[in-house]
This record gives sequence, structure tokens and C-alpha cells, in this order.
Amino acid sequence: MEEEAFVAYVLSNAPRYEIEALEKIVDGLRDNIASRRWGKPVGLRVGSNIEATNFDTSFREYGTVVGMSESACIIEAAASDLKSRIPYQKYAIRILSDFEWGRVLDGISRWNDEYKEKRAIEERQAAEDRAVAIRDRKKAQKKAQPMAALNGTFELYRGAFVHAYRPDWGHHSYGIVVSMSPKKVYLSSEEDEWGSKVWVAKHEIEILSDAQWAIVDRELRRRRVEYDAAEKANRTRDLPDYSAIEIPLDE
Repeated sequence: MEEEAFVAYVLSNAPRYEIEALEKIVDGLRDNIASRRWGKPVGLRVGSNIEATNFDTSFREYGTVVGMSESACIIEAAASDLKSRIPYQKYAIRILSDFEWGRVLDGISRWNDEYKEKRAIEERQAAEDRAVAIRDRKKAQKKAQPMAALNGTFELYRGAFVHAYRPDWGHHSYGIVVSMSPKKVYLSSEEDEWGSKVWVAKHEIEILSDAQWAIVDRELRRRRVEYDAAEKANRTRDLPDYSAIEIPLDE
């Protein structure tokens, strides 16, 4: 059937059908047009380097195609082993030239270098802050603030060694108190350079002795070495969720 005859046939027969049926046809045609206009591009195959733009959010993903089906492709993210499913009807997919792919990799490399530099500065600053908090902890202890936790009221102060457990999340936090507010404390440790915000009223609190903190600090440093090694090998997702694991203090 010629195109003009097909269009005339559809329009002349449309009045015979219910609106609901016509809406289904329109939705199907819209999906068909989208998939043909924006979906799987000609030449897409395993090994193609692509830019995929989400229709709804305009968010772009870059990666190499490692698998394909009739409705989607699987990409491995640039400079990573993370994989994403890219449905043809939800993404505009563009196959990149070798030059464009090289620019993508260069951009990611520069961003990673900037991030590492910023992270190193923040880690150094956090370590210095912890050292000062420990150095001045006896002075701060004289101004300790009583704070109510799930398991009682505790005198907390900058420099205190703390284990905070949130039962509803099954989450353990360990660190040195580096700052406080009336309802929360901020913990810093070797493992977590970003720090942990602890709402005291929602946690069970344990103030650790110097000997107990030595055990905790040793374990947190071990975890950090483990994480750094896994990060270099792109294997961080294989690590256990240490926030759910309590550190034994009876060694």
C-alpha cells in the first residue's frame, strides 16, 4: 500500500473505533517513531563507543557497547567497569568517532585528577583537625555537653572517641568528635574522610577508651587500605558494607 493510500485508509476508518483504541494506536505510533528517529542508530554494534542522552532528563552517559538486544544495549562506562542498560526508546544514541571518544576519555581523566587533588587536600585537612581535637581533648572535656541518646545521657566533647549505632538502620559509625551542635555530633576517622553526622537522639552511644580507640583506629586504617586497593582495581562494589559490621573491642 502506498503511503498516501495508507494515510487515507487510517483517517477514513478512525471514526469507526473507540477513542481508547485510537489512543493506543497513537501511543504505539509515537513509540515507533521515537525508536526509528532517535533509537538504535544504523551501525550500532558491540564495541561501538556511544553517547546516550536520556529523553526525560537530558542526562548523558558515555560508554562502550558490550551487549545488545532488540530493545536496548548494555554499555560499560568510560574508564570504569560499571554497566548500564540503555533502552532505545528512552535514549538518543549517537555513535562517537575515535576522535570524540578520545576527548571523552581525556575529559574523564582530567576530572579524576582534579577530584583526587581536591580529595587529598580535604583528607589532609581532616587529619590535621583530628590531631588538634585529640591534642586539646582534655581541655574540651571540661566543657562537655550532656546529650541524650537512645541508651542514656552522655557527656560529649570535641576529641571524644565515639561509637554510634543507629538501630533502625543497623548502621555503625566510629570516629573522633570534631564538631558539635545541640542535637548532633560530627565524627571524623581515617576510614571516612567526609565525616559522619550523628543525630545523638537516634543512636546508641558508646564513648571509647584510648585502648579501645587504638583497636578501632587500626581496623579503620586496614579498611581504608583495602578500599584504596579495590578502587584502583575498580572493585569497590565487591567490598562488604562495613557500616553494618561492629568492630570487636575485646582483643
